[in-house]
Amino acid sequence: MWISEQTIQIGLQDRNRHIAFAFDIPCDMRQLRVRTTYSPKYGTDTDRMRAWTRQALRAAYPDTEPDDAQADAYLPLTNHIAWSIDSPSGALGTEHRANPDQEHTVTPQWASSGFRPAPITAGRWVVTATINSVVTDRVTVTVRIEAE
Repeated sequence: MWISEQTIQIGLQDRNRHIAFAFDIPCDMRQLRVRTTYSPKYGTDTDRMRAWTRQALRAAYPDTEPDDAQADAYLPLTNHIAWSIDSPSGALGTEHRANPDQEHTVTPQWASSGFRPAPITAGRWVVTATINSVVTDRVTVTVRIEAE
């Protein structure tokens, strides 16, 4: 079994960014598993979350001034990362689940939801984190690649 693992820290400045985790598979394999985690999931700074929510509500409904109760209906806000996989031959798909702990599998015959089956060929592969939302000052992101 061949394994690669990368861990990074992201923050508020990384919202709406794509972060590539490139790795080289040394020889053809029969299966690829991509395990992704990020933490924390939820924002805990209620005042900050409430202010952001009120700002979003004012933008959506400019003729109203939302109160705390209206803003609180959307709390807690969450960090959210979507994942895509690219093989040496091209894109294999994207998964937008909200779970911070995910596993995606690709084989020539089968693939996890959001991805298509493909041969696991030697060469440069890329897992991309699409940072949809960051609501905490720091988020720890880990990508673990396993191929066999």
